[in-house]
Amino acid sequence: MEKETGKERRIYEKIYEIQEMHNYASLILGDIYRLLSDLGNDDEKIAEMLHRNNIKEAGQVSKKDVIDVINNGNIREKTTAIAMFINNCYIIINLICMKDAKTRFPYINHDRLRVIKNKLKRLIGTKDDAVLFDIIKPTTTKDACALCNVVIAPETGVLLLSRVVGFPFGCAGNLRRSRPQDEQEKYKVLISDIKPELSTREKEFMQIRDSDTHVQWVTGQMSWVINKKHFLVPIAEKYNNNLISGPAGSIDMIIQTCLLFKRYDLELSTLVGIAWCTMCPDHSAYECLISAMPYGLDYSLNLEAEEYIDELISKYKKGSSRGSPKITTGTLAGGKKTRKTQGKLDI
Repeated sequence: MEKETGKERRIYEKIYEIQEMHNYASLILGDIYRLLSDLGNDDEKIAEMLHRNNIKEAGQVSKKDVIDVINNGNIREKTTAIAMFINNCYIIINLICMKDAKTRFPYINHDRLRVIKNKLKRLIGTKDDAVLFDIIKPTTTKDACALCNVVIAPETGVLLLSRVVGFPFGCAGNLRRSRPQDEQEKYKVLISDIKPELSTREKEFMQIRDSDTHVQWVTGQMSWVINKKHFLVPIAEKYNNNLISGPAGSIDMIIQTCLLFKRYDLELSTLVGIAWCTMCPDHSAYECLISAMPYGLDYSLNLEAEEYIDELISKYKKGSSRGSPKITTGTLAGGKKTRKTQGKLDI
């Protein structure tokens, strides 16, 4: 296990040095803030939408600090907020029903909305937009959950590997089982191992004391044990890849959020996701790459993950002097807040 953790940590360290990855995460989070603001949500509501009150999840902060994360957060905090957005997938359904969406939200990937709309029409059994809108409008959070697999499915229609119970299915049963409680202790995350260091927001949220040596995060490594009899295990071992907890649903959440915006880039979205998942680790880089394949990532099970990632990150300059773009809020007449951008947030 130390060998596995060491490899994933090494991959994380490499990705962490890519400034383009940090900038991309900041830009996507800026797009999310812009969309939620343009939909009429104030900062308090936006913070509520991008927050989960769970100290066991890496990157979570107090709800009062979520807006501060947008400008000043570290990559872990920002990526957590990005992933939280997809929990509000009813927004995507409602965007489809807006006739003026193209003019109101020019920074949205309207081709992606078209794909989702067509999938919903096939699911419902109609070719008529009006019939579709009558059925799905207005959509609530609860309603959208029933349509979630349609909303997040790749354009190809290929089932997401991370959504298949016992991936891929059959053979020797499930790929993973729950790790016994008495074994979890040795997989706790040391504060001294965390990079970047915990922010004051994270420390306050988790009520970290100076004497604490561990965080309360529950990671994939702590939670799961891989079934050595599963057919994917010898394939991973043959090509020197690690399995920690199976294909990463977190990658789906991140890619699907990024995919909603015009600036979407599959490779950068994947790198952001790998950085998020390998830090603790929750997943191996191999499991992250597997999960990105249905979206079109040019990866294969017989490629060594670290070599593939080395080639991927070689496309981006290291140590760029560009800082992360900033998002500020202004105030309109009547007290309504509006979003202003600096840097390269605007399309």
